[in-house]
Amino acid sequence: MKFESAYIAQWALANEEIPAHLIWDKDEEFDKIFIELPKELKFWQPLGVRKFEYSGSNIIIKRSDLISPNYFGFIVKSTGIFKDVLAVNRIRVTFLLNHDLVGERVLDAKIVRPLIKISDAPAKVVISDNSDFRKLFNIIISHAGLGTAVMEIDMITEGDVISVSNSLYFEIITDIVTDLRQRDTSKKVAELKEFQIEQRFLENMTYQVLKKLDKGEFPTQLADEALSDIKELMKDEIGRERMSRLIYARIRRLLLAVLLYYFERRPNEDIEIPAGKIKALLRPQIRNVSLIIKYKDSIGNEYEPVQHVVEIEDIRTKKIEMFEAPLNIKFQNKPFRAE
Repeated sequence: MKFESAYIAQWALANEEIPAHLIWDKDEEFDKIFIELPKELKFWQPLGVRKFEYSGSNIIIKRSDLISPNYFGFIVKSTGIFKDVLAVNRIRVTFLLNHDLVGERVLDAKIVRPLIKISDAPAKVVISDNSDFRKLFNIIISHAGLGTAVMEIDMITEGDVISVSNSLYFEIITDIVTDLRQRDTSKKVAELKEFQIEQRFLENMTYQVLKKLDKGEFPTQLADEALSDIKELMKDEIGRERMSRLIYARIRRLLLAVLLYYFERRPNEDIEIPAGKIKALLRPQIRNVSLIIKYKDSIGNEYEPVQHVVEIEDIRTKKIEMFEAPLNIKFQNKPFRAE
């Protein structure tokens, strides 16, 4: 039996429709078509067929029920999510005449998935008096497979979620507090001279932040020591003027950081993560942190989460009540090619 066309979708995600069709010479003789599906696939819909019947897991179509004498198609779906990046499921279509085989075609339904792995992460973090909290958690996440991985990242300790994605206001204030304690802002501000942002936008944002501070609307996550630093700076006009300059500079820095985050740390369109940099709020008594990455594909299939535990050893001589540590992520893409 000669087929003029035999088509099946190149690949599909789990639970996504997989269309297929066959076209043959209209003079070919047969009276029935059998479609044999593996258990990993389910029949979803016939195409170009008036009616069909089931025989176990097989589909039977009589020639008299075809709308066109030399064409028919169908749609199948997977019955679940596969562990492998590529799962090939063979569909056997046979044509019979008086119970004798007169034609056969095998179509491969290829089910693919994204695959997220933590390629590199610290097993243990030691926090000393000289530690830079901004550099404690550095991880590399790799992506394999096909399709976009939409990720949700949590940092958990003792059953409690300690990761946050903060507002711009909180980012500005905590950034200023950090610089006030380091007493080294000139170099960081100078590095941004070539980064231009619309002047009116910066002035308006600065005004809005100062307005919140004047009303006493401080971020609730700030430690008492940090609040004291801010209030001390705001008590006179000289301090307010300095605060205004700091806010202005920090807004520019944060906007640049956002650009770097999306352009440098998202090298392609295969990974999506929630907006905002992920940070952990850590207390001195915490002994370990579990990093959990939940992810799904572009049509909502959820995959098994990825987990990594980091042991925490705090050897500081002076331990503040709570401190903040960002999760610094770099991405590696190792796409799997489905033939």
